[in-house]
Amino acid sequence: MSTSNHRDPLDLGVNAWFCKQLSLEHQLRLISKVGFSGVELPCFPQYSRPGRQATIKRLMSKYNLKLVALNLGLPFGRRPLELNLHSENPRVRRNTLKYVYSWLDQDSSLGCDLVYVCSVKKGTNINDTVARKMLLDSLAACGEHAEGEEVRIALEPLPSGIIPTMKCAAGFVSSLRMKNVGLLIDTGHLAISDESFANSVKIAGSSLMHVHLNNNDGVRDCHWPPQKGKVKKSDYSSLVRALRKAEYKGWVSLEILNLSLSEGEKVLRDSRKFASGL
Repeated sequence: MSTSNHRDPLDLGVNAWFCKQLSLEHQLRLISKVGFSGVELPCFPQYSRPGRQATIKRLMSKYNLKLVALNLGLPFGRRPLELNLHSENPRVRRNTLKYVYSWLDQDSSLGCDLVYVCSVKKGTNINDTVARKMLLDSLAACGEHAEGEEVRIALEPLPSGIIPTMKCAAGFVSSLRMKNVGLLIDTGHLAISDESFANSVKIAGSSLMHVHLNNNDGVRDCHWPPQKGKVKKSDYSSLVRALRKAEYKGWVSLEILNLSLSEGEKVLRDSRKFASGL
């Protein structure tokens, strides 16, 4: 993207978890068929088993797709995995760091240089100040580990988490003073927290590493297609204008979840057409 007079296309990606009933290969095949060039991979345990790296690289090559981000946000939201960088339980924090480290180590070998994490909801026995200190320490440790792998880490604010807004996240990341730790903007989260899209880009500044497009009802984190829900086309257009003004060089990914088998391809196609027209 650039600030020149012509209108540059967005580098569009999509998450490979839009229809969890489908195999990874089936999802990648549809993503390629629809015309996306980038993919986010959810960092679930089944994708880190022995031999899976080679399979993932083969599939990316087969369908001419680029792996643009590893998504640790989805696993963090799965309660059975007990992933939490600011848990009051030291064992959970240690295990979470090991889990993040394992994906940081795989990231560069998969041809990707970005992993993103989020701030899940705090526990009942810990206050925000203590939880944020624990998250800060954990994120600093992840950043140090990632330096050796030449991988970047983006923090995704979560309205229900201890880092609920872009303003809070920007101050948080700024305090780390680590060049390889930055921010992720998610339009669905901004809609819930009622934050300006354009101003969020300005707040993030040079720390912005990744962008998600999705929609919702303004209350729940639904991950609907961008053309359905509270967020209007004019809101997305203001975001894109701000990204171009900021000379943002990263990817914009559609984070759409829970599509049915029958609607998957059509929704992806319609969503790509909508985003391409911004």
